[in-house]
Amino acid sequence: MLDTQQAPRYAPRMLAIIATLTPEGLIDTPYSGDRISEIANQEPEGVYDVTRTYSGGRALLLEAYFDRLERSARLEGIDIKLERSSIGSAIRQLLERSEFEEARLRLTVPRDRPENLIIAVADYAPFRDRLKKVKEQGAKVATLSIARQNPAAKTNAWVHERNLAKSTLPKDIYEGIIVDENGKLLEGFSSNFYAIRQGVLYTADEGILPGISRRILMEVAPKVLLVELQPPARDQIPMFDEALLTSSGRGMVPIVKLDDHILGDGQPGSLTQQLMERYDEWVEEHLEVI
Repeated sequence: MLDTQQAPRYAPRMLAIIATLTPEGLIDTPYSGDRISEIANQEPEGVYDVTRTYSGGRALLLEAYFDRLERSARLEGIDIKLERSSIGSAIRQLLERSEFEEARLRLTVPRDRPENLIIAVADYAPFRDRLKKVKEQGAKVATLSIARQNPAAKTNAWVHERNLAKSTLPKDIYEGIIVDENGKLLEGFSSNFYAIRQGVLYTADEGILPGISRRILMEVAPKVLLVELQPPARDQIPMFDEALLTSSGRGMVPIVKLDDHILGDGQPGSLTQQLMERYDEWVEEHLEVI
């Protein structure tokens, strides 16, 4: 019988606010959902980006996300020019309408209507509650040999592919780690991946999506340890001391088990924790009001 006194209590889910920014203004979308993943499954083909907001209507490096969205569109042959002031105004309107203290934010350019931008604002609270536990205990991840077409672009087609691949993994696996044909660990399904061995941080520099959270980590990491821009190999996993991943919505997440191998003592490693502290400090110093 479930012990309700011990069961974790998460914030209740609330429907996301979803609208399409057109040249004529904001209009409602014909679908709804409470989670970003649920919303993504209903969106048309196109390119997207995901970030989050912080209390006080703040965001981190929002212009960099706009830049990456435009770059993804170019790589997919979609001709767009984002009207950034209009997008910022639309995001503020939707945040105010949602009344979420903090939110996950998804921006999508439809392939067949590139003049439009779909904006989804979902409550961050339930996601934050679960993330807190993962960061404290560490995540279990698994490697999977899969080819990602055009990894530098964020496309809805890839979302569908990775969801199918994730469905083949055990339910307790937090993230799949992509392995290339040479046995190199490139990145997570929706994150960048790093391994620590003998005081050196290893991470791929090619064949990946250059994450914005990765950019932050690459700035703070040299203050803690050496960095080698080389992908770690699958056959080196037993020699990893620590591992971690980064993504915009999650920040830094420690990894404690990779495939069948427990890393270190099975708890988030000391170097990873130092990196997390440096990362969080950098984020707090660079937040800006939208």
